[in-house]
Amino acid sequence: MRKNAMEIQKLTPEEKQAVKIIAVMNNKGGCGKTSTCLGTGLYTVRTHNKNVLFIDLDTQSNLTQRLGLEEGQKPTERLDTFFREAKRSQRNMVLLPKYCHLRSNTPGGGCGQIGLLAGSHSSESEAKHLAVSFTGQTSRETKNRTGYVSINEFFKDKIEYYKNFFHYIILDTAPSIEGNILNTLALQIADEIIIPIDGVEAAWGIRTLLSWMDDGTQNLIKKPNGFFVMIKYSQDTSAVDSALQLVDKRTRNTVFSIMKKYFPEFVCDNGVRELKSIRHSIPGFGSKTEYNALSKEILERITQTRNNLLELAIDEELLSSYEKELSKIILKSRIRKPIWKYPYFGAQQEVEVNE
Repeated sequence: MRKNAMEIQKLTPEEKQAVKIIAVMNNKGGCGKTSTCLGTGLYTVRTHNKNVLFIDLDTQSNLTQRLGLEEGQKPTERLDTFFREAKRSQRNMVLLPKYCHLRSNTPGGGCGQIGLLAGSHSSESEAKHLAVSFTGQTSRETKNRTGYVSINEFFKDKIEYYKNFFHYIILDTAPSIEGNILNTLALQIADEIIIPIDGVEAAWGIRTLLSWMDDGTQNLIKKPNGFFVMIKYSQDTSAVDSALQLVDKRTRNTVFSIMKKYFPEFVCDNGVRELKSIRHSIPGFGSKTEYNALSKEILERITQTRNNLLELAIDEELLSSYEKELSKIILKSRIRKPIWKYPYFGAQQEVEVNE
């Protein structure tokens, strides 16, 4: 055993049966994916005494950095090594960080253990390289070398091992979907998809995201479920349409109201506003913020039997009505609308354009 190693106990068969894999996704950057991962995971560790494994699938590695591990800092074995050296044992790639300021908020209770599979700037390229090697003339060689027939099988089996030790496995993903193999792998193994929404741009991309999720899970017997959470949103009291029925008067936000109107069972009641006091903090270590209430609701939701989010992907009428109402906000926000003109370049003959 390594000198700096720390033991983690194996879960009971009953505990393993209840393990949840949660992927936090959105194809828009900056909408609060990493903060949602941290808030939910750390809240679970200190409030429910559960072991949580964070897996950083974003090549920017913001989750890894916010947990205190810089890019140039050891270990050198990060997610890129995970894919590059697929045949070797992956068991020692997870770190178990200890935080002296992490305290349980349960009287007499203890904290669970935190695990981290650190991100890397080259993890996406290494994953793509491995995926390609499973196809074409090299597929038999790769199968013999790794023991797997595809990268999906490889990734699922390796994550399955960690389910013996962690009650929750939380995946932080990159702000992209099409062509991103790490996000595709996350989608394939997740039990739950949490989708942060920070404003009208992220809300407008719901149709695209749902369609991608639906297409990417067609081969699965059991599709993941999911829901939306309002993260880092701006409080909006003046532009709220009087025709909208506000669910919570404390959260007078137009986007939230429209989403609650069209997707009532798939939007969390609690959210996290864009506040300077928590902008640069790491949610979940114990400070009383809106992340606590949201994380509590997230844990409650993923244990409930409910309709599947991906059913919305085929409801064209619902999505069209939703986008029509959302477009009103976009139009209202354009105080100074541009007048579009076709260019006329110098002495060239002007081209007639039918407007």
